[in-house]
Amino acid sequence: NTRAFPSLSEMTAHGHARGLRVGWYMNNCLCAERGFSDPKIIRKIMEKSAAAVGSYGFDGLKLDSCSQFNNLTWWAALLNNTGRHILIE
Repeated sequence: NTRAFPSLSEMTAHGHARGLRVGWYMNNCLCAERGFSDPKIIRKIMEKSAAAVGSYGFDGLKLDSCSQFNNLTWWAALLNNTGRHILIE
């Protein structure tokens, strides 16, 4: 919703300015994310998702285990590559 949240970077900056840590929830159980089977597509989605979480300035990432995007070791490596300290829940 770009009307309510025109910029995720500004939203996280707003939280940080108030001394808050800001997190993001992805890979939830409501979305139909189970349809991907091509390892190249899965890799691309995970790499771009982790890069986006870092570039928007999030401090934490909540992941559910409802799809093939649930390899926490891989997520940790990808998030560490962003240069930010990002908590995985």
